[in-house]
Amino acid sequence: MRFTVLGPVSASAGGQPIPITRAQRRAVLAFLLLHANRAVTVTELIDALWDTEPPATARAQVFAAVSAVRRALRAAGAEPVSSVHGGYRLDAGPDRLDLLAFEESVTAAREHAGRGDLDAAVPVLRDGLALWTGPALGGVSGAWVEPARASLDDRRLTAMEQLFAWELDRGDHDAVLAELTAATAAAPLRERLAGCLMLALYRAGRQAEALAVYRRTHRLLVDEIGIEPGPELTALHQGILSNDDTLRAPATARVTRPAVPQRRFLPRDIPDFTGRADELARLDELTADADLLVVGTVGVGGVGKSALTVHWGHRTADRFPDGQLYLNLRGYEDRAPLRPAEALSTLLGALGVPPQRVPSDLDGASALFRATLAGQRVLLVLDNARSAEQVRPLLPGASPALVLVTSRDTLSGLIARDGARRLDLGLLPHADALALISRIIGADRVAAEPRAADDLVAVCGRLPLAVRIAAAHLSVRPGQSIAGYVTGTGLDSLAIEGDPASNLRVVFDQSYRSLTGEQQRALRLIGPAPGGDVTAEAVAALTSGEPAEAGAVLRALADASLIVEHRPGRFTMHDLTREYASSRTDQAERGPALRRLTGWLVGAVESAVAVLYPAYAQAPGGGAVTRFTDAGEAREWFAAELANIIAVVASGTALGCPDAVWRLAFALRFFFNGRLDGATALMLGRAAAEAADGTGDPRARASADLVMARAYTTDGHDPRSREHALRCLELAHDAGWHDIEADAHNSLSVHHMFAGELRPAADHARRAFDLSMAAGVVPPQYLGKVGLILLLIGQLAEAADCFEQTLASRNHQAGFGRAISLLNLAEIRRLQGRDDEAAQPLDEAIAILTAEGNTHVAALAEADRGR
Repeated sequence: MRFTVLGPVSASAGGQPIPITRAQRRAVLAFLLLHANRAVTVTELIDALWDTEPPATARAQVFAAVSAVRRALRAAGAEPVSSVHGGYRLDAGPDRLDLLAFEESVTAAREHAGRGDLDAAVPVLRDGLALWTGPALGGVSGAWVEPARASLDDRRLTAMEQLFAWELDRGDHDAVLAELTAATAAAPLRERLAGCLMLALYRAGRQAEALAVYRRTHRLLVDEIGIEPGPELTALHQGILSNDDTLRAPATARVTRPAVPQRRFLPRDIPDFTGRADELARLDELTADADLLVVGTVGVGGVGKSALTVHWGHRTADRFPDGQLYLNLRGYEDRAPLRPAEALSTLLGALGVPPQRVPSDLDGASALFRATLAGQRVLLVLDNARSAEQVRPLLPGASPALVLVTSRDTLSGLIARDGARRLDLGLLPHADALALISRIIGADRVAAEPRAADDLVAVCGRLPLAVRIAAAHLSVRPGQSIAGYVTGTGLDSLAIEGDPASNLRVVFDQSYRSLTGEQQRALRLIGPAPGGDVTAEAVAALTSGEPAEAGAVLRALADASLIVEHRPGRFTMHDLTREYASSRTDQAERGPALRRLTGWLVGAVESAVAVLYPAYAQAPGGGAVTRFTDAGEAREWFAAELANIIAVVASGTALGCPDAVWRLAFALRFFFNGRLDGATALMLGRAAAEAADGTGDPRARASADLVMARAYTTDGHDPRSREHALRCLELAHDAGWHDIEADAHNSLSVHHMFAGELRPAADHARRAFDLSMAAGVVPPQYLGKVGLILLLIGQLAEAADCFEQTLASRNHQAGFGRAISLLNLAEIRRLQGRDDEAAQPLDEAIAILTAEGNTHVAALAEADRGR
């Protein structure tokens, strides 16, 4: 178990943080750590926790806070806090508490120096100072904290002064100049630091600058605290003025060694970092611009933004000789996001600025940060940012610094106002995901089960965190097959027990909590919606809102990297995000939303069909709403929504919307020729039949049978087409639904034509035509069917007349049916020996088929040209 107070107060076990998030509990832990290995009374704790008169429940609150801390530590496998008479005691050694380790380093270094071994003393003291990761007692507040923090910082500065003095005694003045300059700027009233800097500058041949340091220090001491410099600094000043030989570097000075880079605060690089070559190259390209200050890496939680940024930082460390700073802004965590003022205090502490010198106002602290970094080539990594507003006060000024920001937010504000550039981080390519799994579990296991490894990548959705978690599970289960693991893998299984940072649901929870209530509801309802993407209209239906409001919500979800606008106005969601969103809703919320969505979809589909196929039978009660102005608009909408419509039908009765299922399948029958393959058509028909059976409506069953009849003729002749068409005919006749009777006769005509039975084909075609005439609307294709049969029996003139009448109909000016009529007319002209007259209808038919995306039939027609 490890505790830290020389920076943020924390506890960890086995490298994993122990969650002690409540402020009062963290303050209790900090106070016990500061007084480690001695008894702390309850009274002392009460005085520390309450600046003013404590409440009557103070003693009970202390008991509760200590108990909570002990439970958290005990759960991590240790119990360092014990009860003693009147209070508590926390036992820790230097191996557990960074403060004790620091004190041990200082003592050991002084012992080495006392024996004259500065070469041993210096690295030991440097190791001790490296334990400081920011302002002491970070994340803790209270009246006792500031004095304690100031005392600790004084010990740090005293150790630094001793370190620089020893470095100068070794003759390493050139090596420490940069560090001394920064330390003196951060603590300008420390006379010993100023003296070390003056001596280093003097020995480096920079006498004028050494004297300037004295003048500046003298002015600050007089102006701020009203005292003159002490005798040591005054004597050093006089010695520099008189070129005192005793100030020269010692004769035993060694060859100056290069300065050891300090302020390297990046987290450890991941040793098995895999892939991302394009993204690393893009970062290289973006940061080659000397004027660029900020690059933001954005993407969904778990996509590897932090890993990429840290890896790039380690790769390019030589570009930043003045250091690399790192700060987790906690934008998406269980803890509250780090406020800019807190962030500045931490960053300035890492730069050596004592807490008492940090202005209390945000503007002042931000100005000091810019001044401290002025002229320094540093890399600043601001990880896990919540928004541009959180980042902006932390940006350096006119310095050669570079800032890398990671966020689930799009950071558009930084792009607009601060000239930032953005790197959108997507999912791992499949090959890189496989390579990562191989590196973690071994290439031999992946090679032994290549198909299962591919399935594992698919289950993880190529999301790097999910891939790593799954591979970690397999790595500790050497006897587990990949295939067996894949079978039981889902969102909730993608977690490492006891490690919230390696729990995919926790990652999504953090993003979810950042949303407004309206945005959360939309996300929950998009999750279970069938299909690959949604539009503002679809989300408006789901949420019972307006499209404009839904569009704003979709953009907000995209800004939070929870959905992606993969085409203008169309938004898609990662499979694991979809699983998470679906898990956040229940049937009471989901059921009505899906009914609203399918209701909207049925209305839109039937409106489009009414425009595209006005003379054909529509589902009963449909077509009341007209939303498309022309066939082109309706066709374009259908093309964009077709996959979603099929997904709704494929979901079948599980949606709880049986009417929507059979009505949508009934509308889609017009797409069975060329747009949809036979397997898809049969799936739609079977889903429609199952849904219709549950309604008890004979018209629904008749519609389903017609869909099945059409489906069985999609890829060729199947005798089952006749069975369904006859059943449709019987049901429609009994229900008095004459429009669909005509459609059933048309399907029977097609069946007999495929069977080569031209006489019954003609009879059914005539019957379809007569029923439609009686209803007052004749689908032009019915007359075309008669023409086709006449063509097949060789009555070419009469057949041509049928097709010309069909093509002249106002309901037959576009679409697949017109193309087929044109192809048949071209065939008649060719058979009549009128090849010149065949070219025009053939060209028009090919143009229609190509425009509609029916490339298969278009290619067949093109092949006929050369016959």
